[in-house]
Amino acid sequence: MALEKIRNHPTGFQARYHRVDSVFYNRRGNFTEVVVGVYRTQTHSDEGAAPLETLVLKIEGEENAAALAQIHPVAAPIIYAALKSTPEFEGAEDV
Repeated sequence: MALEKIRNHPTGFQARYHRVDSVFYNRRGNFTEVVVGVYRTQTHSDEGAAPLETLVLKIEGEENAAALAQIHPVAAPIIYAALKSTPEFEGAEDV
């Protein structure tokens, strides 16, 4: 999944493909940071080209609360399972 929007990039290229590369959510701070890779086209992204730029966007307030209410119940079990597969959390138990 990605977003398509034509944006003129300072390098002179048109960027049209925007893909989320990472998401960081801070439950206590009630905000989420989304890192978006900006590419000329989907093909460039699929071929492993470096993004023209990386945008870091901060989502706060009601929009963030609504997003976290949807994401956390789905993502949390997957993230904790992945953590338990690492040496640092080998043998850890869900509580």
